[in-house]
Amino acid sequence: MASLKSHLNIPLDQQDWTWRRAFYELLPAHENFEISGTMVNEKQHTYLVAIPVYDPGSGKGRYAAFKNLIIDCIQNRYGLCLIVERTAKIPSALLGFGSVWSYAEYGHLGGCGNVRDDFEKAFSISRSEPLTAVVSEDNNIMIGRPSDDFFPPYVRDMLSSEIKKHKNPADPEYNLVTTKKYAMPYSIGISVGHNATHEEKINIRRCVDFYMPPYLPAEIL
Repeated sequence: MASLKSHLNIPLDQQDWTWRRAFYELLPAHENFEISGTMVNEKQHTYLVAIPVYDPGSGKGRYAAFKNLIIDCIQNRYGLCLIVERTAKIPSALLGFGSVWSYAEYGHLGGCGNVRDDFEKAFSISRSEPLTAVVSEDNNIMIGRPSDDFFPPYVRDMLSSEIKKHKNPADPEYNLVTTKKYAMPYSIGISVGHNATHEEKINIRRCVDFYMPPYLPAEIL
């Protein structure tokens, strides 16, 4: 497996699922980071900016272990942005809040244990599009309620607040959608009301993705 340092040399637009799968293992294993501040992207999501430190004597700012970065992000609802040096103008890697809470809850940036197992199966079928890797002709879809362990209430509350910035319905309804057709059968279905327009749903989806673990997609219903 490549080192984190060489991994971060790959530009954002070339970071495919193979890159991300390795990144979710490499990043937590790195010991020291220098916190450089925060940044806000065009969607108004805030990221904690950190620089991996390879030489303990080279940093000039505040040091933190990876677990402390996660704690900071959880407390402030931040995503995590990595840059390779203080003068960098472009992020080397970005993690949404979904990866942050996934690591805090499950110890992995991609998602919980059974979702990761499903991802590995799907990845073995399609490295380019694992989320839509097909394993069955069974089109049966089951709708249920996600448990609090699987989809924590504080995450739902955050999503509801964000969704209401785009659409002002009653509280959105959250369901666990299981689609047997796919190797990765689970997704979170978010019902935002029958009168939501297609454009509103697209905008909500773009916002919601920041809060979802990479291996657990959301569907706007």
